[in-house]
Amino acid sequence: MLLKGGTVLTPSGWKKQDVEIEGTVIKSVGPSSKSDDVIDCSNSLIMPAFCNMHTHVAMSIMRNVGEGLSLHDWLKKNIWPREEKLTREDIYYSSLLSSFEMLLSGTSCFNDMYWKFPEEIERAARDAGIRSVVSLDVALAKEPLKSVEGFVREGRATAVHSIYAGEEEAIIKMYELSQQKKVPFHIHIAETREELFISLKRYGKRPVEYLDSLGVLGPNTILAHSSWITVREMDMIAKSFSTIVHCPTSNLKLATGGICPLHEVQKRGVNITLATDGPASNNSQNMFETLKLAGLLQKHKYWDAKLGEPDKLLAFSSINGFKALSINAGTIEEGKEADIVVVERAPNLYPLNDPSTAIVYSADRANVSHVFVKGEHNIVDGKIREDKEQLLNDALSYVEKRAYELREL
Repeated sequence: MLLKGGTVLTPSGWKKQDVEIEGTVIKSVGPSSKSDDVIDCSNSLIMPAFCNMHTHVAMSIMRNVGEGLSLHDWLKKNIWPREEKLTREDIYYSSLLSSFEMLLSGTSCFNDMYWKFPEEIERAARDAGIRSVVSLDVALAKEPLKSVEGFVREGRATAVHSIYAGEEEAIIKMYELSQQKKVPFHIHIAETREELFISLKRYGKRPVEYLDSLGVLGPNTILAHSSWITVREMDMIAKSFSTIVHCPTSNLKLATGGICPLHEVQKRGVNITLATDGPASNNSQNMFETLKLAGLLQKHKYWDAKLGEPDKLLAFSSINGFKALSINAGTIEEGKEADIVVVERAPNLYPLNDPSTAIVYSADRANVSHVFVKGEHNIVDGKIREDKEQLLNDALSYVEKRAYELREL
């Protein structure tokens, strides 16, 4: 496959180049004329695919439920009671729907946390043609710690929902298991002011301070949200080489009040990543929306229009996520796995004064024309591949019907 004549985001900036894909990897970036299969990209931008670093894809079946509630009320009154009733089939089709939604908007990989049938999430991702790193949330699943050990292997992760839902022993054990298996450890942290008060009352420490006291911060620790954090906690995160995941849309939607201080943590060298959060709290899986909001929030928070730098945001949305998950993708260069998005220029991308700014502040999912996942051409001319169309239709009809039944419960 040859992507011909596009404007390519290379590690050294945007350049007019050809990109040749062979098998699962990028074979070359530069002038090329050899290929039996050519896509004309002369009016397109070619960039690394997004890596959605924190979501709960099985929750698409509960999209648009519980509007107007704060996070803790939303969970306790609307989400957790419905989740108790979700079947294995519910999880599969909901995850399938989310997987296709992500592919259509340029995401090739997602990092998921859920407490029910995570193997069905993995199966749905595989059937749709998207990468996944799934974890079994031991806090909500209430599974014996011993039984979780059999689930964890390469390509998966360990998880505890939060410091208010998970016991100290579970947090420590899941982190130790992640170290032993060399996989990520995934946890919600410092998401709301209420969580902060719970932490101070229960542990006498702020949320990140508490994790630090347990010894569970480290290079494989993934901290979802990290909005209500102090300078001292930022230093702890930086010193431990933990990864932060900023989820701007769900934070705004659920009125959590905190804005992740990207400007301050990036000065400390922290690996910052971006995510949509789940389709029930966002209410979409569109990383273009996440990119734009992440930039705008930094400008707003610090009263500084220079912040929300497009090049940095693009790195947060791709290479930094793949790095956190130990996947050799996220840049367009020879030898990297071919997780690539072709963004077609439409009226919203004219004139192209600066490609990075155009992607972050002007582009949207409608501009996505082709998506490659590990070299596999899964979005073609802006549509799901023909051989997967029936799967998408099955997911749409199943979720629509089952969501109605759940509303009646």
